[in-house]
Amino acid sequence: YVGQLLPVWEDVAHVVACTIHPQSTAITMRPSILLHGPHGAGKRTATKAAAAALGCHFVSLSCEDIRPEGMPDDKVVETLDAVMNIAGNYKPVILLLRDIHLLAQPSPMVPNVEAQGARVGAALSRCIVKGLEGQFGEDDEASIISGRHEEGPFPRPIFLIATTSDPDDVEPGIRRCFTHEILADAPDADGRRMLLQSFLSSACDECSIGAEDIDNMVQHTAGLLPVELKNVAAEA
Repeated sequence: YVGQLLPVWEDVAHVVACTIHPQSTAITMRPSILLHGPHGAGKRTATKAAAAALGCHFVSLSCEDIRPEGMPDDKVVETLDAVMNIAGNYKPVILLLRDIHLLAQPSPMVPNVEAQGARVGAALSRCIVKGLEGQFGEDDEASIISGRHEEGPFPRPIFLIATTSDPDDVEPGIRRCFTHEILADAPDADGRRMLLQSFLSSACDECSIGAEDIDNMVQHTAGLLPVELKNVAAEA
């Protein structure tokens, strides 16, 4: 059960929608999204909702798994290609890379993190373009043999979305890969009321908490994130 959703999922869906439109092959720009905001703001939920609304599969991976500590840059590039190839078997798919800032981090082995970010960013940019052009996953011959080949202009792409708590933590070489940056932040009063009502209604069929009580909760929960509001509703 998901319940009501904050509007940020629509912002994500609007960007992705242009890439899966039948005429999207005429668009020269290859968009990608950096979705940022604090932990618990609903970044993954918003991305999953956008994928569901657009009829796309959804694959989520942590960059901590893509780049374990001490992994050299060339291995990171190989891993990114491997991840895109796996995601390509599910296209159209939204691939979510969580904590993108972990792809380039300062360490004793890497004195120049800016150069590292530039190398990894260049590889990531190539993956974004190749993913949207359908160059990952099964080749045409395999698709025809398996009966999954489709005629027509529908590109069936891989769309990349990355998340981070603070975009300033992302190395410039990697941050430049993303054409759109979207903020998922603490909800306003209307958003808090909507979420609290949704969480409370999912917890019990006949909730004894009235509108006045919910208004009081809304006033005293300013600045709380969706995950924290869920805990408030559970306590109530």
